[in-house]
Amino acid sequence: MKLEPLRGWMIGRIAITKTSDTIVTVDVNKGVTKFALIEAVSAEAKAAGFAPGDLVMAKVMHNVFLNGGRFHRVTFPLDEAICVVRDVPLSD
Repeated sequence: MKLEPLRGWMIGRIAITKTSDTIVTVDVNKGVTKFALIEAVSAEAKAAGFAPGDLVMAKVMHNVFLNGGRFHRVTFPLDEAICVVRDVPLSD
């Protein structure tokens, strides 16, 4: 299945960063920063300069669970994007 975002929305996979090397926590939202690794963008988001492969921080991300919860993606509209991450080493 391929999801195609409409009207200024973007779809991505969640990428979590943390100050320690351990990602596993009791509450995955506590003490972490979440970014979306963009997989698909709408025409409006593309025109605004966003592209698949970008790492984006958004004010709010909405969860999409399909296939019994085995398929998880995050979505957010263009106006919720805060920043695009540049020059991140692959080791991070």
